[in-house]
Amino acid sequence: MSPIPSLSDHPTTFEVAGARVVSGQFAGIVLVLYRPGSAAVQQLFYDELAAILDRFVVYREPIYLAGDFNIRLDRADDPHAIQFRLPIESYRLQLHNTSSTHRLGGTLDAVISRSDAGCPQTVQTVQVVDVGLSDHHLLQWTINIARQVPCRPWRRLDFDQYRSVLSSSRLCQPDS
Repeated sequence: MSPIPSLSDHPTTFEVAGARVVSGQFAGIVLVLYRPGSAAVQQLFYDELAAILDRFVVYREPIYLAGDFNIRLDRADDPHAIQFRLPIESYRLQLHNTSSTHRLGGTLDAVISRSDAGCPQTVQTVQVVDVGLSDHHLLQWTINIARQVPCRPWRRLDFDQYRSVLSSSRLCQPDS
């Protein structure tokens, strides 16, 4: 594991930590986020979350964001849940369904991963486990760390063929 240096400018509405995890041929980005439930959800939270996502959706490796968002994600009509889902969907990430994650009920915690076509979609299900240490439950998931085909296999690009196809296309013919 190695820390992610681009988290150095800390957001003010939540805490976040991240690492690049390597195991054998697998490498992925894991971010963990905590938004205090004692603070009201503000627009600044969504702005800071979008800024974090802006940095990490460009990574080629799988991305996993897990956290205590303290937003009732189980309420489809909750304005905060709706506003939370917007950047998740716009970044083509997947919010994984879980059962209740809090002792008093409700889904306040979540696992989010990349869901791009062609990229590894390795989170199948998220298990919620009450380990008795907190009023929030543990989120547990497994991932397939077998070597996956890269999302963009640039190493296999035949530059001569690409140049030939491109030069014969309408893009490179100004009179067309």
